[in-house]
Amino acid sequence: MNIPVMKYLDENIGKAACFALNLFSKNKITSIAYKADVKNILLVKFWGMGSIILTTPALKNIRKEYPNAKIYYLTLAGNKEICSLIDDIDEVVGINLDNPFSFTIDTLRKIYRLRKKKFDLVFDFEFFTYYSAIIVKLINKKYSVGFNNLKNNRNKLFSETIIFENNLHTRENFLNLVSSYCNIVSGDFSRIEYKNEIHTKFNLGGEPVIVVNPNASLLAYERRLPAKDYIRIIDHLTTNNKFKIALIGLEEESVYVNGIFESLINKEKVINLCGKLNIENLAGLLSSSLCLITNDSGPLHMASALNVPSISFFGPESPGKYGPLSRDKLVFYNNLDCSPCMSVSNSKTVNCIYNKPLCMTAFDMDSVINRIDSFVSALLAEKEIVIEENNSNKIG
Repeated sequence: MNIPVMKYLDENIGKAACFALNLFSKNKITSIAYKADVKNILLVKFWGMGSIILTTPALKNIRKEYPNAKIYYLTLAGNKEICSLIDDIDEVVGINLDNPFSFTIDTLRKIYRLRKKKFDLVFDFEFFTYYSAIIVKLINKKYSVGFNNLKNNRNKLFSETIIFENNLHTRENFLNLVSSYCNIVSGDFSRIEYKNEIHTKFNLGGEPVIVVNPNASLLAYERRLPAKDYIRIIDHLTTNNKFKIALIGLEEESVYVNGIFESLINKEKVINLCGKLNIENLAGLLSSSLCLITNDSGPLHMASALNVPSISFFGPESPGKYGPLSRDKLVFYNNLDCSPCMSVSNSKTVNCIYNKPLCMTAFDMDSVINRIDSFVSALLAEKEIVIEENNSNKIG
């Protein structure tokens, strides 16, 4: 089922269902008197691997506050793999999205299953969708919290709502969502568990690896830096430099990524891993790489969770809301008068006023490449210092 259909169903059928639930039901508010009473907690986030990763600082604080509770995570079936790698989640519940019929049937099944759990706390991390709010309303719980955008009636389906603050990074909004029910002691990500076998599996050798993700999800292809610009960056990095470039992407992005690969000058220095990695492989690859070069996408947020240096390009969305959180980062953003044009309040829909997204096509690539050179050189210098220190410690 494609994204426009899902948005249409949520805005129309979801809105009607939400209205009906508001008419015929009331929220019974039960206070959480003692932390020891909290046995089952549910977190809800359906859309976006990157957004799921950004919920994990809130998840980590919940785990610290309620160490004995069982934490469930409700998401789409396609996100089960990333959720299964997050160590603070006890059980992942995934909903099938193959077609409208199976989606509806599986949703009802999962609601029936979740109603048996009798949750003490439910946190809905979806921004403004009716779908998630309806599910939260229909399951058995004592207390529920979600976002209120002041524009629709979904807030009435929760015990409590908070305002999504447009001036804050999404991680901070997610932390705010849970802050009334746990002490926020840090913004650190939950640990992502993986086996680091990727270099051996794909014979990447000992040279520094720069991972390049030229893709953006189906949600908005307009977030892509043009292929010709990625080709220029990669050709520059593989000329007179001892790097290996690893191209990544989903299997359905293979045609696009293969086109970039075939246009490169120094193909012998590039390995095309598009369609060959699962999520655990991706985590292993990123964790051992020098840095990631990417558009605004899920791998960028995984790099943040792993504290991997990143170089990223933003246009339709703002880095103020979704920018990288790694220690070392380089962000390119033209900040045009029309940017950002996609946001949580318009269902993450790009509304470009140009024939092509000027925010992603108007970068000064000479300046971009010079800044990338400086950034990568600094990373290499730091890496050499660490290697020297490690060797000194071994000798000592």
